Amino acid sequence: MKLAVKISLAMLLGWVFVAVSTVLVLTIVGYWKMAATPPKELTPMEQYVKGVQYLHAGKNAAGFKLVLKAAERGYVGLSLGNCYAEGRGVRKNEKEAFKWYLRAAQQGNDMGIAQAVVGSWYEEGRGVEKNEAEAFRYYSMEGAARGWPCKVARCYEHGIGVEKNIDEAIKWYRKSIAKGGYWPDSVKALKRLGASESPETSE
Repeated sequence: MKLAVKISLAMLLGWVFVAVSTVLVLTIVGYWKMAATPPKELTPMEQYVKGVQYLHAGKNAAGFKLVLKAAERGYVGLSLGNCYAEGRGVRKNEKEAFKWYLRAAQQGNDMGIAQAVVGSWYEEGRGVEKNEAEAFRYYSMEGAARGWPCKVARCYEHGIGVEKNIDEAIKWYRKSIAKGGYWPDSVKALKRLGASESPETSE
């Protein structure tokens, strides 16, 4: 009886040893495969997004490096221009900032924000020679015009880069109010021009 118990115990211990050894071998093989498999390379856009996340977290050096690499690989977003404009992760350089804002605007990235920024910098002569005609052209691009119609309106009202046209200014200020962008300024502008907020209530 005692001998049978000893044999059973020995068999049990043997099975345990085999099971543990198998798990250990499989674990080692799994780690080896993971180490041997190179990590998936991020796409330029994924690299840019990760860089923006770093910038938002205050990790400026790491964020700048990633958004710059993304740009070098073909995806240029607003944040690279912001880094140069604000000196985040790199020495402040407005000419370099404008260069990357322009590239982002030409790619149509960041929902037209870059186009609006380029228009503002052309209007102010910041990082580039002042050019009101180019300012109006970028304000009028689809993304910028859809997001910030008030900028187009202001150009028409004051003749910035385009012939002054109050009717067009009123139309674009109304678009701004309908969208909700810079709404208080657009309301004030319409009052200043003696126009109502909608064509239906105009006199």
